Amino acid sequence: MANQAGLEAKSSVPGMHAQLLARRLGGRQALAAMVSGPFHPALRRFASGDPKNPAERTSKVFPLRDGVALGYDPYPRFEALCRSVPGLRDEDVRSWIDQLAQADLLRRGFILDCSDCTRPSFVGIDQIGQRFLCVRCSAVNELTATRWKNDGNEPAWFYDLHASFRELMTTHGDVGLFAAQHLRRETWEYSDTSEIEFLAAGTGKPVAEMDLIAHVNGEVVVVEAKSNGKLGNSPREARSAAKKKIDIARCSQARQLLNSSINGR
Repeated sequence: MANQAGLEAKSSVPGMHAQLLARRLGGRQALAAMVSGPFHPALRRFASGDPKNPAERTSKVFPLRDGVALGYDPYPRFEALCRSVPGLRDEDVRSWIDQLAQADLLRRGFILDCSDCTRPSFVGIDQIGQRFLCVRCSAVNELTATRWKNDGNEPAWFYDLHASFRELMTTHGDVGLFAAQHLRRETWEYSDTSEIEFLAAGTGKPVAEMDLIAHVNGEVVVVEAKSNGKLGNSPREARSAAKKKIDIARCSQARQLLNSSINGR
């Protein structure tokens, strides 16, 4: 249908990230259920911040000192994850961590600094031994009490989410997955695809992206997912964006064009 409208369609970079996550979790439905379920606030703890203000991250994101920000990527500890889902038991959080770890989407590790470059890094459990290589400068370090960032106590686990999962949460890809879960409810037939990018045929010039294209009870539904509910920063931008979405909806013979948002996320 895209070709008939003079367009080409392919998975966008965020769409490819979502496909990788879906494969590791067992499918699109499993990914949508994971992101839109009770552990959504815990996943948000891994969202990257503003790269222009990296020094402010630790105090703002982990005021209780239950995590560390390196650059603008946060690395929470178990206590931070539990605090983000107060209605769940510690055992539930451990099971969720194990599920992600077994899918190779989460790593346990330590925050260790380097005797040569002095900069701290997350070092995953698979790379830790009595001697470890600095992630930044490859210097060989002895695993001694002076190396770990834990106020002199024995080290506690920090957690690192897979880069694709971090990117999905940082760029608000969770909004589209919330929309997918909403559309899936009480349907007798449902399938969807991750974000698709539409290009002008021949030139490859980007035309528009659609966050979610779903087949719901025999009808095509396209969704634009926004974290703030806005299509643009000005009326002119909003009109231009809306026209592009409508054109994509028409070329895909969609019966509905929905705008999905999660305010404040």
